[in-house]
This record gives sequence, structure tokens and C-alpha cells, in this order.
Amino acid sequence: MIKRTIFISSPMKLYVEHECLKLENLDSGDKHQIPLIDIGIIELDHHTILLNNYLLKKAAELGIVIINCNDYHNPVGIFSPLFTNTLHTKVLKMQFKMKKPLKNQIWKELIKSKIENQAALLEYFGKDYGLVAQLAKEVRSNDNTKREGVAASYYWKYLLGLDFKRERYGKPPNAFLNYGYTLIRSTITRALVSSGLHPSVGVHHKNQYNHYCLADDLIEPFRIFCDKLVYENIDEFGQKEELTKEDKIKLLEVINTETTIEDKVYPLQLAVKETVVSYLRSIENNKVELKLPKLWR
Repeated sequence: MIKRTIFISSPMKLYVEHECLKLENLDSGDKHQIPLIDIGIIELDHHTILLNNYLLKKAAELGIVIINCNDYHNPVGIFSPLFTNTLHTKVLKMQFKMKKPLKNQIWKELIKSKIENQAALLEYFGKDYGLVAQLAKEVRSNDNTKREGVAASYYWKYLLGLDFKRERYGKPPNAFLNYGYTLIRSTITRALVSSGLHPSVGVHHKNQYNHYCLADDLIEPFRIFCDKLVYENIDEFGQKEELTKEDKIKLLEVINTETTIEDKVYPLQLAVKETVVSYLRSIENNKVELKLPKLWR
């Protein structure tokens, strides 16, 4: 089932009544409601938004992710459920028991898929893609030859030009890429928790201060769908340092971008579920059985 992403950027009171999210505008008094079962993500982007602990409790029970933004409209926090799957303890034990060879092979496949998708996107936009495509063929176990970094240097140069440098706090359109990646990351986190997987137990990412290591592993093949949306709107996004409400609404489209897995078309949020389930199956069977997304043309 495709879930809705709710974006709130005005003074609002949020509460739960009769299994619905109630939204009351604090300026106009207008009221709306949305069934909780239909919601996947709620984004809070205003300093005057009121909500209570019962809403957080219901969000956790139903697997709803809540994103909070700072005064610059950038995501700074994610509230995600921990235990929405009855087999969480069993799955968590399997995560901790994963052997290094399996982790290395999974990371290899994630990076290979990421670079293949980068090459496909360059080709889609009529850019030089041959070198990036070749680098995908050279990825080894655990990407120990660092093909990901080499491919990235060429990919961004070919896609956005010699002057662009991919940095979290870099020049435009970095802020737009950051925001789109956050949306995808949140979607992956929600799918992980729903499957009983703990998002902090990663394959390659291991930062002790990162609660979403596994989400940051699995996002790699999905990044190009944000890149595609940003590039398609580059004339509008290209010179802006900060995102407007309209920009963020436009970027929300990334969640339902169409992609393919094994020649079947999925909106991205359902493709994420396919990938997460295949990751869980890989752990259970102790072999790589990943289903990863490809650019749909």
C-alpha cells in the first residue's frame, strides 16, 4: 500500500482522534483530518507546531516516521519506531550474527548497483557515461578498490559540471540533494523497522553516533532517483541556497518516482520494501539475494 507524506509548514496543532490525524490551523482555525493508516511520513517545517505524546505513541505503533526541520528548512531529526514487527528480537539476533564475507558481498552489490544506476542516469540525460559504466564492472568485495569514490568524481562532473562539488553544506543544488536523500532515507528506515530490522545495525556504515547505518547502506542504489528529479528541475533549483515550501513539495515526488526491480515497475516507496525484504532474506539464507532498483525509462 502506498503511504502518504504529510508536509506541514504553517502554525498547526496536531492530535489524534478516532484513528485519524487531526490538523488544526492555529491562524485560520481550519481543520482537516487524515486516517493514520494512510500516512507513512509526517514532516514538520514550522517553529509553531504543537503535538502531544499520544500522537508520537500512535506514530510509533503504526510505523509512521516524523521528520523535524530547523529554521533553515533542513531536516535535523527523525523520529522512527523501534518495534513494529513481532519478530524484531529474532531478526536483530540474525543481524548481529552476520558474517563478514556476507556483509562484504552485500556491500559490493549495493555499490555496483549504485554505479550502474549513475551510468544509466548519465546515459538517460545524454551525458558521457562509458567510464562510469566500466567502473561498475570493477567493483570487488567490500568495494576494497574504492570504485565508489572514483565513480562519484566522474559522475558529478559529467552530470552537473566541473564547478560542482558534492558536499553536505556545499553550493547549490547540494541542499536539494540533501533534502531528497533525507526523504528516501526516511522511507527506507520505515521499511526496515516494519520488517523487524534495526536501522542502526549496518553492513558497511558503522559510526557509533549514527542511528541509521543500515538505511545509509541501502540508500546507495536509490540516490539517483533524487539526482534525476533535481537535475530535471536544475533551472529552478540550481542557484538557490535554501529550499522554499514549493521546492520541498516538488521534491516530495521522489517517494513515488517509478523504478524497476526485475523488470517490474514500482513506485520508489514500494521498491524500497522489495529491497528491504530481499535484504532480510539474504540474512536468513546467508547468501546475497538482493533485489535492487534500476532506472525506469
